[in-house]
Amino acid sequence: MALIIVGGGFFGMYLAEQFSLLGHGVKLFEKENNYMSRASYNNQARVHNGYHYPRSILTALRSRISFPRFVDEFRDCVDSDFDKYYLISEILGKVSASQFRMFCDRIGADCDYAPAKIQNMVNPKMINACFTVKEFAFDAFKLRDIMLKRLDSSNAG
Repeated sequence: MALIIVGGGFFGMYLAEQFSLLGHGVKLFEKENNYMSRASYNNQARVHNGYHYPRSILTALRSRISFPRFVDEFRDCVDSDFDKYYLISEILGKVSASQFRMFCDRIGADCDYAPAKIQNMVNPKMINACFTVKEFAFDAFKLRDIMLKRLDSSNAG
């Protein structure tokens, strides 16, 4: 069976590779000049670990399950060498600090109060809590180059 995949972001590239490895003919189309030049590049290059989805347990759990696999499979382009914080505002957001903590407990995600030096940088009238979390980023150019090589090896085009 021949498949057409529209969109050359990370997910489109990954799907093209996986279907090609299963023996399908695959044609990948991207409207930009380069793969991974839109959402895969512009969305903060974050390797999600579930924190971003406090109103969707299912999406958060899917992220938590995929997180270690992505980190292992693409370790050469993952940057874990920085601190990551989530600031919670009941005024500006739809989740309270206590709801965020309960959410993290439910999905089994590390979540501790940020150090005082970080908490002291925020306006307590606007921010109810600041948490240290475990999330990483990826180098979009390295990831794109890895996926281009993998696509070439899999004969997806």
